[in-house]
Amino acid sequence: MTQTPNATYSKEVLERYAGDDRWLDTTKAYIGDLEGGFHATPYRVKNKDGSEGNLTIGHGFEYIDGKPVTEDMVLTEEQSNQILEKKIMDIDSYFLETYPAYGDMTPNQKAGITSFAYNLGQYVVDDPGNKILRKAMAGGDINEIAKAMLQYYNGSNGKRNEGLVNRRNDEVDLMLNNKNRGFSYEY
Repeated sequence: MTQTPNATYSKEVLERYAGDDRWLDTTKAYIGDLEGGFHATPYRVKNKDGSEGNLTIGHGFEYIDGKPVTEDMVLTEEQSNQILEKKIMDIDSYFLETYPAYGDMTPNQKAGITSFAYNLGQYVVDDPGNKILRKAMAGGDINEIAKAMLQYYNGSNGKRNEGLVNRRNDEVDLMLNNKNRGFSYEY
């Protein structure tokens, strides 16, 4: 999921994040909380059915620099925060460029959608099988987007995952009510 934090951004992207870091900082804290906080060493998420997920490190990273996490990796919290920030900026920039209606959304709506894409992959909306979600994003109807997002709750084993059900509900709650888990975008 996550790539290197040493990316180059356009002047427009850098200007968007310059000066007022509140959205980015709040979104980093929100996603970090959903991911269970920071983990310096690799771990596997255990599912209720006894299966385990991929090796994960930091703030929920299964990949770093395009390579899968390995047992011997160690990450500092500062490194993890840089990777997390870059990923959030990549997702936000991608949606701004690809779905113009995203630019008109409120900060909390953008954060819920960014968290969703962070969890499922930046290009989840563009998957050919996700026509309803893509149409909702293109139209900018936040209620339709929320309804479509709530359908993404299956784990890697293809079965309903209660952790993902909870995460989708959290993301939708943030989008629709501007508060969830103690986070809000009221400045």
